[in-house]
Amino acid sequence: MKLMYGRLLLIGLISLFHLSWTKTDKISYTQFRDACLTYKTPINLDDYSTIFVMHIGYCTSTNFCNEKMVEYIDEKKAGKTLVIFDMEDEEYKNMLLQIEGIELLYIDRNYLEKNAIFSVYNLHIKKKKVKYLY
Repeated sequence: MKLMYGRLLLIGLISLFHLSWTKTDKISYTQFRDACLTYKTPINLDDYSTIFVMHIGYCTSTNFCNEKMVEYIDEKKAGKTLVIFDMEDEEYKNMLLQIEGIELLYIDRNYLEKNAIFSVYNLHIKKKKVKYLY
């Protein structure tokens, strides 16, 4: 009986270790805001009620990928809205420009990675809370 509980405990510990080891770090709003304030074109995220971070040409989630992300932004924009994108692409830039009432800001992916604020997921930031779009 003790051996069975020992095995269960060992399996549980290994599972927890694996989950903590593979878990991606979450980006805090403050961390993201501070990096945007020190970018070559500083921008204060506190001026916006809704912010989206869109990775162009790089999708981890098919639910929020490329055109679907553009549709999501159009659907969920509220108040003063900022869309940050990390790769220059005329096709997607034109799609985003067709959304009425948003501002666009390009921040290159290298800067995001260098400042530890790059996420493999697109982000929706609302009320200073970062939501990962899985």
